[in-house]
Amino acid sequence: MVLSCPDPAKVKVVTATRELARRGLTLRRAKAAVEAALVGEIAIELPAVEDRDVLAGVLDEAGLRLRFLADDEKIDVRGLRARLQLSREQFALRFNLPAETVEKWETGERQPDASARAYLRVIARDPQAAMAAQEALRVSWAWSTPL
Repeated sequence: MVLSCPDPAKVKVVTATRELARRGLTLRRAKAAVEAALVGEIAIELPAVEDRDVLAGVLDEAGLRLRFLADDEKIDVRGLRARLQLSREQFALRFNLPAETVEKWETGERQPDASARAYLRVIARDPQAAMAAQEALRVSWAWSTPL
């Protein structure tokens, strides 16, 4: 979950802290999370969330915005590849993945681990950026002093 604050002047710090503590954070960690959200964003993990929508509503009333990170949902690698109109080989090459791994994901022999799922979500959301990130950077070194 990512906690942020659209308008720090409207945040009910005590209420927000109490609501986070009710869901498993210590008061100290809950207060630290609220304070961090006042100046930016903070990722948090709450041990006991009964209902995401209820929690989001309660925190919204306290002046904070809550966004949920993607869970361990299954990613349809074959469907993603088909949507991008890439062969298995081209998908593996363009996104710097082992072709054998892609095949195992598609056949269900293996499931992507957490970091692979995160990368696959990036590919699904912005394939051009994911492709560009795999391209080598050109770096020119300018040495001002001899070695």
